[in-house]
Amino acid sequence: MKKLTSILAIVLIASMSVFAGGSKESSEGGVPAGLPVTAVEDTLTVAMVSEAAQLDPQGNAVTQPDAIINVQVYEGLMRMNNETNEIEPWLAESWEQIDDQTLRVKLREGVLWHDGTELTTEDVLFTIQRGVKSASKTYCWSAVDAANCEIIDKYTIDIRTFGPYPALIPMMVDNGWLIINKNYFESHDYNYFIRHPMGTGPYVFKEWVAGDSVSFVRNENYWGEKPYFKNLVIRTIADDTTRSLALETGEVDYVIGIQNSQIEYLQNTDICNVYLFPGMTLEYIICNGAKHPELDDVRVRQALRYAMDLEGMVKLAYGATASPADGIVTSANQFYVPCPDDQKYTYDLEKAKQLMAEAGYADGFDATIICKDSSDRVAMCEMLKNAWAELNVNLEIQVMDIASYYDKVQTGDTWFALGGFVCLANDGDMYYDNFYSTAGFSQNYGGYKNPEYDKLADAGRYEMDSEKRKEIYADMQVLLRDELPWIPVAFVNETVGVRATLTGMDLDKNGQPRFQFVRPIEAE
Repeated sequence: MKKLTSILAIVLIASMSVFAGGSKESSEGGVPAGLPVTAVEDTLTVAMVSEAAQLDPQGNAVTQPDAIINVQVYEGLMRMNNETNEIEPWLAESWEQIDDQTLRVKLREGVLWHDGTELTTEDVLFTIQRGVKSASKTYCWSAVDAANCEIIDKYTIDIRTFGPYPALIPMMVDNGWLIINKNYFESHDYNYFIRHPMGTGPYVFKEWVAGDSVSFVRNENYWGEKPYFKNLVIRTIADDTTRSLALETGEVDYVIGIQNSQIEYLQNTDICNVYLFPGMTLEYIICNGAKHPELDDVRVRQALRYAMDLEGMVKLAYGATASPADGIVTSANQFYVPCPDDQKYTYDLEKAKQLMAEAGYADGFDATIICKDSSDRVAMCEMLKNAWAELNVNLEIQVMDIASYYDKVQTGDTWFALGGFVCLANDGDMYYDNFYSTAGFSQNYGGYKNPEYDKLADAGRYEMDSEKRKEIYADMQVLLRDELPWIPVAFVNETVGVRATLTGMDLDKNGQPRFQFVRPIEAE
């Protein structure tokens, strides 16, 4: 039975285990007397901020809502155990490193797709062959030599890379490695496929009501531990206050993404618990130097950073849900190195003005910044507008839905963009294409080009000595802190609100819960 993640991986917000609503009658264990287990009998109802765009694990611009739904339906060969932080077998029963470039994977036998057919290595090879061609998933596929991957038998496959590749197994926990059914994909129109997912996972897709919800039923033929709840409904509630109110009033059972402005409010209810835990998400500002020469000058990027009182800005915009970022590699990543004192950007407006003058932009320039419609990002953009006005940078804020945001970012139609990068694989190679010279806007959003970065990225990718890799990625972080192709803003803590009757939250660092393990406290 799955338990709440250990205190090192998940922190219950202060005082949440002792509910503030002392006048409300509670049953033993902190659950209010008479509170139904869930809002709807035998159904887990979840709310998230945005609607999914499409449900292809190897698709273009997979968003966080896409991923949250995908992991309920699809599964990978292996996954991260969120209690131990160790990679464990999932659809793969075992694996063995045959040589520096070959990983032999043995599948579990008898795993059934939702249509009743059996998972085989044909599906795995097909997924790999799709993955290496996918536009937005190059970071987890570009080292894989798909042409030389070889099916040994129905349940055994050799996965080969172009060279020694120590990051292969960490990368295989990324959602880009969720396995799809070859026959199902080839038998359906693509527009149907991306709205009717069919996997091996614990929940079977039932219905997608555009703008409202996606519903699922329990997979009664699931190979692993079956979900407690027969039905799963994931609703879209865009407004932060409305979403929190739905949890507080008992309309929903689980909320993904509690905004800073709502945390204290929810602390004062006894119908739910709010959890805060370290995540792998970086909030950052894209500087599109490929399209705008002003931003191609490192002095301008540094000036913009010196003009930011980042600690105060993050506190106001994100509160307890984030901490100021001191670099692009998140603090939860195994290769993270804290920023040395001589590289720290403390607020220094005079230095910022001096750098702008040296770059020839003392009079500033007009620019736009885009962000998705969330209260924390809009608040941060407003503060950036005010801060950069001191440098005569006239910033126009454009707020948009997540699909429009990604469309602009991935076509390079930006000046600045405030977004989030989720480092799904706990490895430095996850950042490879974000700044690689030959990567297009689909990953290298600012069109950054630097041969020194390329050299470090290549060295880290193929170095088999773990200590040497640490040194390489430490040097990479020094370079990125100086160059600022992205301006790091915040390391984000994942937050969820959960009905007080429930336990078993399998909370990962990427804000993608596995709902199969959620169950009533009384069922523990």
